[in-house]
Order: sequence, then C-alpha cells, then structure tokens
Amino acid sequence: MAIERDKRERAACLCGKGLVIESFWANDHAFASDYGFHSSGLMLECEECRKEWVILEKVANPSSPPEGKKPIYFIRQADLRAVTMHNDQLGKQASAFREEEQKLGRFLHDALRRLRSSLLTAIDKDGTKIDCRYQILGPLLDIRTLDDFHARVGRTLPKTYLPKLVTSDNLATVLQRLGQNDEAEEILRARRRLKEIAEAKVALKAQEKLPTAGETRFY
Repeated sequence: MAIERDKRERAACLCGKGLVIESFWANDHAFASDYGFHSSGLMLECEECRKEWVILEKVANPSSPPEGKKPIYFIRQADLRAVTMHNDQLGKQASAFREEEQKLGRFLHDALRRLRSSLLTAIDKDGTKIDCRYQILGPLLDIRTLDDFHARVGRTLPKTYLPKLVTSDNLATVLQRLGQNDEAEEILRARRRLKEIAEAKVALKAQEKLPTAGETRFY
C-alpha cells in the first residue's frame, strides 16, 4: 500500500517571501478504511520567517476567525522556548509524583495481600465451620451476627469472600482491630499522601502554559 501526498498553499508568510503550506496524505488503496486525504498540519516554508517564528495550532490567545476561515498562529521562537521550559519543569514534577504514587500503590497492594493471606491462614487453622470463621472475622469486619455473616459469604469459600470483605477501604481499620497499630498508621499516612499527590497533580496541570501568538493570519 502506497501513500499519496499533496500540498496546498494556505497563506503568505509574514515577510511575504514564502508560504504557509498544509500537507495532506492518503492511502491509495481502494479498500483502505481511512481512504481519503488527511491533514498533516501547517508548515512554514520560509527561511527568513523560520529564524524567528513557528506555527502552532493551540495558543494562549486564540482568535475568532471570520466565518468560514481558519486561523494560522505565528509564535515567536523565544516565547515557545520559554513556555516549553516551563512545561518541561512541570512535567518533571508530575513524573516524580507518578513514581511516588506507584510506589505507594504497590505498598498498599502488598499490605492488603499480606493481611488477606494471614486472615485466610487463621480461619483455615481454626476450623472449617462457618461459626468458627465468623468468630474471627466478625469483630474485625464489624459484622454483628452469624446470620449477617452467613448472608454476606453464602456458600462461597474464604478465598472467594475474603477479597470482598477485606478491601483497601477497611485495611487500616482491620489492622487496628488486630492490634497492629503501627502498620495501620503507615496505611493511613500512605493514603493521605496519595490524596495530597492527586491534588498536587491537578494544581500542576492548571499551571501548564500555551504560547502566545504574536501574529495571526486566516485562510
């Protein structure tokens, strides 16, 4: 399958010695699902203007073009570099937050897995009758009666119902009721930090900048 390409003149450049060109491509196969021309975007074909200007689609000060027209935004190279450096710094901070978020997520996942495993061992060792299992799990999960417990677990095995009863939401509470207060506090600190990270990521996103158009043309 070959690619067919086309170029169309859209406007003169700022100095008038070159052009703004829009490039298009299309698959030439008659049965291609994306048959037809697709825009590759606008290009500034002028050596003089490219020394100072670039063309972008999104800017901080978009114009309302005349009816039936589209804007061409010319951005100064210096402004684009400043905005790029600013956003790169935000990106580095966001990357650090993602790494910390992943680390905390793994910590919580492992803690939950260990708790479920220890509870499964405890209830299997103490007996297979549902009342024996309820005596261990009921107080930890705030299930008040054996009937309530039976209604929650039905005829399923512990390895099936434990993941539903012991979750990330009640992880810290169950650890506290087991007397593992230090571990419970670690869980709570991790969850608080995850909330802080989520808020910080939103704040970073709000600080992202777009370059300002120095000149605008329409086509």
